[in-house]
This record gives sequence, C-alpha cells and structure tokens, in this order.
Amino acid sequence: HPHSAAVGYIDPGLDAAVVYGRLDLCFANPSSQALLIRAKLDRGYLRVSLWGRQPVTGPIRVGVRVLATIPPGEVFRIEPGLPPGAQVELYPGREGMQVEVRRRFLGSGREELVSRDSYRARPRVVLRGGSQP
Repeated sequence: HPHSAAVGYIDPGLDAAVVYGRLDLCFANPSSQALLIRAKLDRGYLRVSLWGRQPVTGPIRVGVRVLATIPPGEVFRIEPGLPPGAQVELYPGREGMQVEVRRRFLGSGREELVSRDSYRARPRVVLRGGSQP
C-alpha cells in the first residue's frame, strides 16, 4: 500500500505504508518454490534479503514514471490575531500524482508492471488577517 501522499525520503511508487491493524506490508512469491526472508537490524538500518532456489538472471532495474500531476489548490483561513490584510503561509501544499513502477530484467530484456499508485494533493494553507464576516 502506498502512503496517501508522497513522502520525501523515497521516490513515489517505491514507498510502503503500514498502519497497525489496517495495512500490512505483504510480499508475493510468484514462483512455486519456497522463499526465505531474512531481516537484520544493524546500527539503525534494516537489511532484508530474499533467498530462493530460482536464480535471478542478471541485474534488475526499477523505474518510476509520473503519469499525471495534480495541483495542490489553496485554502484560506481567517486568523483574527493577524492584522487586516496580512497573510501567513501555514503549509506550502504538495502536488499529488499518479505514478507507474516497472521492473526490467536486463539479462532477458523482459519488463513487467509492478504497480500504479496515486498520491493525493495537499492544499496550500494560508492564514489571512481580519475577522470572520
């Protein structure tokens, strides 16, 4: 499951959201063979390795393509504590997007779709001085 909005620490489409009790991180094993998943936490880094009998032939490249962007829009709120006419940006807003992730097996030239994900736009929030009419 992707996050509801793009996060800043990894490219869109490569993230994974976990919400305890609602969303879990799941792996799909497309082969008929057993798969061993090893995870190790070392000095603040989590390293996960997958082990199986079916070898991967050659390197794999993962690519992200932005299919569409969604403008953030604006929300204005009256803030009585500000002088009339003054404006303060509370949140700069964030563009939404739709992305497609594909992986390419360089040894065979085969390519496959991994996912198509959508991220909501977050509006720019501006406080305006004055009073509510």
